[in-house]
Amino acid sequence: MAASSTFYDAREVAPAGATAARYANVTREQVTTGGLAVGVPGELLGLAALHADHGRLPWSVLVSIAVEIADTAMVTPQLADRLAAEEASGKVSASAGLATLYSTPDGSRLLRAGERLPLPSLAATLRAISADGTAALCGGTERGRPWRPMWLPLVVRCRRPT
Repeated sequence: MAASSTFYDAREVAPAGATAARYANVTREQVTTGGLAVGVPGELLGLAALHADHGRLPWSVLVSIAVEIADTAMVTPQLADRLAAEEASGKVSASAGLATLYSTPDGSRLLRAGERLPLPSLAATLRAISADGTAALCGGTERGRPWRPMWLPLVVRCRRPT
């Protein structure tokens, strides 16, 4: 009997409205930053599929660990070094979102290694995922209308060569 493996491809995919023509004649900069760099995440559905197939602990227990990390996040020395390097080229302060996330509350400087990195939006999202599973992000309403994403991660079952 041949051994088998399961491969979970949970990579991001292009948005449903993306076309090859939209990406023709664009620069590398355009497809790595800004609107053309957007991908639809597949990781949550991939992790949920993996858990459904092989998980032993309740989903909420697994996700609660990530919630705790988001609630107690600290700036690591590696992150502090990377932020300093990115700020040297002006990238952090040029982005309001990055500057808000990685700066002190008064905005006077970047956070330093060992300082608390508040991630309340991530923690709230993870709490919803803990309670509602993939429906927290993949169901519900958008602008008052029911919606379903146009994406699903590819789950392929394959056999190892014998």
